[in-house]
Amino acid sequence: MSNIDYEQRYRRAVQIALDAGLSKGTVEPPLLKIVRSWGKQIKPPVYGGFVEVFWHYTITFGILFALIMFFVFWQNGNTPIIEAILATGFAGMGFGASVSGYFLWVARRAKLPDWDAL
Repeated sequence: MSNIDYEQRYRRAVQIALDAGLSKGTVEPPLLKIVRSWGKQIKPPVYGGFVEVFWHYTITFGILFALIMFFVFWQNGNTPIIEAILATGFAGMGFGASVSGYFLWVARRAKLPDWDAL
């Protein structure tokens, strides 16, 4: 998709979601703004599928969780590596599933059209 087509579709999608009564923070959360500032063509999470949103938020939260836990708790080396990996994975997947479920619920409640239909 060309950059112009994407930007037009993105602006239309955001406007439809805002007109449906969703807040700007729900339609364009901070993670979306950061990823878009890097030049990536990503759709708002209320237009993403469960799996797509799940992986974006799981990976992002997992990385941040691991960094914070390392500097706060794991730095002394007493935590086995498998425990750290499992904790990071479960925390990331739990957060990703929660956020994905929320965005899916919001999109269905607002009766938003499919991204491809825009």
